[in-house]
Amino acid sequence: MKVIKTLALLGIIVFCASTLPIFLSPMDFSSIVDIDDVDENIYINLDSKDGIELEDPSSINLVIKTNSEQEIYFNPNRMLELEIYSNGSEIEVESVEYAFSKTTIEKNKPLNIIIDISNESLDLPYGNYRFNFKAMSENNLGDNLEIDVSYKLKGSYYQGTSQNNNLTPVKLYFQTKNYDLIPIYRFVENQDQLHNIIEEEMLKGPINEGLISPIDNVNYIILRDTVIYIDLPKDSQVYTGEYSENAYYAFVKSFSQLPNSTRIRFTFDNLVEESWFNGINVRNSIPYPDNINAYIPVLVGERFYLSEKNILFDEEATLQEQSFRIYEYIKTKSNGYFQSLQGIDINSVELVQNTLVVDFNKNLSSVYENNEDLQNLLLDSFLYSFTSIQGVNSLRITINGEPIESFGTYNLSEPITPYQYYNLETINENPA
Repeated sequence: MKVIKTLALLGIIVFCASTLPIFLSPMDFSSIVDIDDVDENIYINLDSKDGIELEDPSSINLVIKTNSEQEIYFNPNRMLELEIYSNGSEIEVESVEYAFSKTTIEKNKPLNIIIDISNESLDLPYGNYRFNFKAMSENNLGDNLEIDVSYKLKGSYYQGTSQNNNLTPVKLYFQTKNYDLIPIYRFVENQDQLHNIIEEEMLKGPINEGLISPIDNVNYIILRDTVIYIDLPKDSQVYTGEYSENAYYAFVKSFSQLPNSTRIRFTFDNLVEESWFNGINVRNSIPYPDNINAYIPVLVGERFYLSEKNILFDEEATLQEQSFRIYEYIKTKSNGYFQSLQGIDINSVELVQNTLVVDFNKNLSSVYENNEDLQNLLLDSFLYSFTSIQGVNSLRITINGEPIESFGTYNLSEPITPYQYYNLETINENPA
């Protein structure tokens, strides 16, 4: 009986509560423009305090104004959008960072926004761009602003050397923040066996703060007969996660310089695995590849390096096919740094006693005119790329069959050969 009374009492309470009105605390919404109440004569205006043509900007100051007597609200997470175009094509960019003074505007009380648009933060190479800013309020009042932005080519490039000054040269592979793998030459005072030197220097990592080591700890590395055995910890994410293939290539490419080694073998806590490094088959020992590469400029801080990109060819590919594909790769995959090559094409290629003669249809002299550093960068890109073709030891460049005298610091009246060591880790290692 007591239980029945209790249930009845609860039912009465619930019924009464459901019929009571709910009163909100009084709030004044009169100063906020409602979406349904927007006057068609009310507008917002997006403008730039810095003008609409900018050169090498680090940031831009935008202002949003209105003629409304009442406040217009902006969602801080989507008050502004940015689209970037190059030669009419939209470029994908991550969300931009901006600082703003407030989230509402009204007449004579604008909203100021400062946006970081440096090419470093947007990861844009040098060149000309059209920025399209879009401002949108919560009640769908909007405005667009187009800005023309140009970034000058900045950065220094240092040529290599063929002298080692009685030091041990070691080619190591490090990566950029964008996972471009870069060969770096380091000279060390070490008389140990070369495979031990390579291991020690790889584990030290890069000197340049803009570069990152693609490898983690190792259990051991030994040379037995002609095979390098590398045992790695199984629990390291560096060897299993996304982009872990860079660790694989760093090991393979670095140890391929050993004159007394022909293959490399990976184990993991002394166990053989079918695949590792983000899906690479490592069950058996791996012969060192003899790749054809394209060498592409990469800007790290204020210095250019040549990044090594492997190009796959069919076994039947002719010298002409290899040469044309290398050049097209350099033109189209050089992060925008070789834009001036557009319209410059190869007429023909010919191999004459291990010298590849490349004939272009237009003169290169206007490319990077008055900038020897960058002319050397372009020519070294050609030189190291074309000489990665089997049987090619040197390069000669002609224009419509006629020789050219010089480009950068190179004398092109004769065939040129690449420096033995390039991408020097420290500049004072170059004896030139």
